[in-house]
Amino acid sequence: SYYVCARYPFCDSYVKAHKFNKMPMGTLANRELRQKRRAAHIALQKLTDCGLMTRKETYRWLQTQMGITPEDAHIAKFSEQRCEQVIQLCNRFLQPPRKAA
Repeated sequence: SYYVCARYPFCDSYVKAHKFNKMPMGTLANRELRQKRRAAHIALQKLTDCGLMTRKETYRWLQTQMGITPEDAHIAKFSEQRCEQVIQLCNRFLQPPRKAA
């Protein structure tokens, strides 16, 4: 199930609903925001995939880095700017430190 913008199909914004209670999983998002959210999820998943942290630890790390509460740490609620911040934080974390010349 999905919630769609009242101007659908002119507006392509939508959000998926939880199966068990039909509540929205996040906020309405257009194509660009959905793509940015996917990219943020992929960047965050890399921290788990490389074995550095569990999924739960990854989200705690993200909360600390961004100064947000657990309730606010849902990429499905993030703006494009917040998603970009997630991507940058993850990329910086995964880059090996540069050696001093």
